[in-house]
Amino acid sequence: MKRAIAVSPTTNVREVATLAILTEPLKTTGLGPIEIGMSLGQIRTKGLRLEPMANSGSGECKYYKLQNHSDPIGLMAIDNRVLRIDVWPGSETETLSGAKIGSTEEELVQLYGDQLEATANPITLGKTIVFTPKDPGEDIFRLVFETDDRGRVVQYRAGQFPSVTWPEGCL
Repeated sequence: MKRAIAVSPTTNVREVATLAILTEPLKTTGLGPIEIGMSLGQIRTKGLRLEPMANSGSGECKYYKLQNHSDPIGLMAIDNRVLRIDVWPGSETETLSGAKIGSTEEELVQLYGDQLEATANPITLGKTIVFTPKDPGEDIFRLVFETDDRGRVVQYRAGQFPSVTWPEGCL
């Protein structure tokens, strides 16, 4: 389901691209106009403004957030290329198939079937569940869901293998 965006006549046109992401689903290959593998410069040319997130990494790996975007989403960039998009608690962003924060492990199985692989997650006391797409050209991408001890998704991410599977992100 897409959310509607009301834009006033005084809205800055550069903010519209950022606001439009609120209505887009997360795919294994990106979010709205942001494609996994894009450089930070390419994202800026799409009218999106990025801000480095404090204490989110250093050197070649760093997280960025979208300016004027309140949804808790982070873009992990390595060598100035976005290789994964993290969706954190409080986000209303859904995957293309409809998974979101709060989805159950059973719902993930209904949505993704036998394309899931689960392992125990000692940090969340739940599981790390990885979706591997079968579509041609998408074999280097994954969706990774982290569940809690009640079997509910607490965060998830999409991106390029292997960086999308790193539980600690840029640390």
